[in-house]
Formats: sequence, C-alpha cells, structure tokens
Amino acid sequence: MRTYIYIIGLVVAMAIVASCTQKPQTVETVSEWIEISKEQFVNDGMQTGFPQKMLFEYTVNANATVVATPNGMAKIHTAVSGTVKNIHCRSGEYVSKNQVLLELSGNEVYDLQKDYVESSAAYRRMKNEYERVKVLFDEKVVSEKEFTVSESEYRIAMARYQALKLKVETAGFSVSEIEAGRFYSTYKLRSPINGQITQLNTSVAAFVDPQTELIEIVNPQMLQLRLSVFASDIPKLKTGQTVRVANGNPDSVHLAIIQSVGVAVDEQTKTVECFAALNSKQPGLMANEFLACDIVVGQDSVMAIPSEAVMKTETGQVLLKLKKQENDVFYFEKLDVKVGRTYNGFTELLDIDQSEPVLTKAVYNIVL
Repeated sequence: MRTYIYIIGLVVAMAIVASCTQKPQTVETVSEWIEISKEQFVNDGMQTGFPQKMLFEYTVNANATVVATPNGMAKIHTAVSGTVKNIHCRSGEYVSKNQVLLELSGNEVYDLQKDYVESSAAYRRMKNEYERVKVLFDEKVVSEKEFTVSESEYRIAMARYQALKLKVETAGFSVSEIEAGRFYSTYKLRSPINGQITQLNTSVAAFVDPQTELIEIVNPQMLQLRLSVFASDIPKLKTGQTVRVANGNPDSVHLAIIQSVGVAVDEQTKTVECFAALNSKQPGLMANEFLACDIVVGQDSVMAIPSEAVMKTETGQVLLKLKKQENDVFYFEKLDVKVGRTYNGFTELLDIDQSEPVLTKAVYNIVL
C-alpha cells in the first residue's frame, strides 16, 4: 500500500516539475489580415495579379438606325398608268438589276406607243418641209414669214418626238420595234438595282398610276447607320471616328466609321443626325433596325484592375493585397483605393503604386 502511494506521489511530482519548466507558446495576432486556406483558394478558383496599364476609351452614347445609302435603295413607281397583269417577284426575294418585276397593261400603254409613231411620222414630215422651205428661202423664193412658220412647226414636232422617244425608252420599249408597227402588249417594270424586296404594295388586277409606290428594294450590301446624337456631344465628333454597335448578341459587335456630322438640331428629339459607313462584310444587320452604339471619341492609358477585384465597403473601395503565404495559408490585407472609370470589365485605379499582387478573381466569396 505504501509503495502504491509512493508511486502516485512520484507521478504527481514529476508532472508539477514538467509544467513549471515548459515555456509557453506564442501565437502571432493577425486579426487585421484575412486568412484563406490553400484548399479554399484552389476550390474557389481564386487568382492574384497586378494592376496593369490599359487603354481606356472615351465614348459618346447614341441611338442608331440601319438605313440604306442613297444608291442602295429603290422605290419603284410606274411611268404609265395601267392594270397589273403579272407579278414576277415576292417580298424578301433577292432580285438583280434589270430583272422584270411587274407587267402592266391598259390603254395608256397602247396610247403611248401610238402617240410615238404619230409623232415620229409628223416629225419626219415637218423636217422635210422645213428643209424644202429653207432652200427656197435661201434662194429668196419664199418670204421670211413663211420660213419662220415652217421652222417653228418643225421644232415643235421635233420636241414632241424627242419627248415621246425618251418616254418610250424609259418604259423599256424598243423604238425601232414600235416604228416597225410591232407594239408591246404590256409594260414591264424592271429592278434598277441589285437587292432584296422589302415591300410589295400591289396585286394582280390592281390599277396603279405614277403616284403609287409599288415596290421597295434594299441592297443589304449598301447599308449605313443614321445616328441620333445629342447636340452637347457634337463638338466631340469628327469624321473617321469608330462607331461600335451591338445588336443584342454580346459576341457580335459591328464597326462603322463616321462619314458625316450634322449641323442642324431636330426640334422634336433635340438630337443631331449623323451618318456612319458600315463594313459591307458584316452580316446580321437589317434595314430599319434600331440599335444602341458607342462612338469612340478618344483614349488614354491608365492603371486598371479587373472590376471583380474591387470590393465595396462602408468607407469606400478596397483591394485585397497578398502579404504572405505560409503553412498553406494565404494572408491578405485590405488596401483602400480610389477608382475611376469602368471599361470592358476593368476598373481604373487612381493614385496607386502597387507592386504587390492582389486578389483578382473569386473575390465575391469573401465577406469583410
């Protein structure tokens, strides 16, 4: 029994001695730092990086409408009144220059050819008469008055003949065929340009006249942008500047170049009309489409960081600066920063000289 008590006492004594001789462990306090384990760093896809020099653009926002250039659109009217006999096209169809689109028939089609033949015959008769009288006048056989009357009648006949000839040729008729007595039964309307039919405003058996717009054709290779720019932004614009256009698809950005800057303000919209030339090889835009665009009016070099690296706090914006990495732990420190513009997913940093890496990705998982 005494032996047992002795052993117990010896154990207790040794424990007391050991506790008295062991030095206490010191733990570094890093309460102002943010600790992130290597496992969390990898699993969350975090990355570090440095602020870098980038080109930031100065832009002017504007609304734009896709329109055809003056030579890229045609509104087709008939030169003579008549009834639509045949339609050789449909809306949305691509047509070539000089392709037949419509055929008209009616009395005016026939009367035009008849009037031309009559004027042609009258012109030749009056020409012969004028030449005969002129010879006699030169020989002083006829009076000056008789010569003047013959000359006047000749010039009137010539004017009527030339006018009808132009009208017949404009209608696409062959004057030689008509003079030979071979009349056309229909008047054919042809496309003046290559393009697609955007409007077809008639039907078979419909009566049409020169005031009726029958067909609209737009060449998709000859589109441009009509920009509506606020008057206060006009001094920043000049020809040759780049226009960046998005049509709802973030992966599809169209580029244009300013060709003209307007000088008059629209009283209703308070905007100025400007025009920009599109690259004809850029597909996906349609006539009369309404778009938003940015006009690049300048650029400069700034220090920038990915926008997701900037954290907002009650006192402002901060970055997380990497102080050290040890024992599979990353230690970050809050760095107060002043920010400027945001452009293409990057934020401008003002008054910063940062030579240490900062957390640039997956910052949203951290709560300050």
